[in-house]
Amino acid sequence: SIYPFFLDARALAERVGAHVRAVTARAGLATLRGPAAHAELRELVTPSYLLFPGTILIAHPDYVSLVSAQPLTASSLRWEHLMLVPAEAARAQGAQQHWENTFSLIEQTVFQREDLHIAESMQAGIATGADDALTFGRMEIACVWLHEAIEAALSH
Repeated sequence: SIYPFFLDARALAERVGAHVRAVTARAGLATLRGPAAHAELRELVTPSYLLFPGTILIAHPDYVSLVSAQPLTASSLRWEHLMLVPAEAARAQGAQQHWENTFSLIEQTVFQREDLHIAESMQAGIATGADDALTFGRMEIACVWLHEAIEAALSH
């Protein structure tokens, strides 16, 4: 659903202690010619911050998503997604419908129908015990870092 807004496999991530900061290239970056001084950073990349253990901030072009995932049991979690909109933009004439549509796209389509649906399917596959190991691809290094941070936190 949001693939057209981004460049394929163009992202950078780095650890900051147990946390991760990352940027994902947006499609507009590919068409940029010359200095980027005139462009807004969040039109070119989507910064995100993973705050250990289960909070993510995603800086969309015109708002921020605050996501919290808290484990409840070995197979369930509490998911909360808040949309942080600049006060002036939230009060603009006719803005309510825009923000409702935007939230619905991200929460209902991207998170619920895509990301969380896939995560549930993956978890169900893992729970079968058919495999005794899980291999992460190079684009999923932050998942490895999360598991390492959890191991480190539990070892104290």
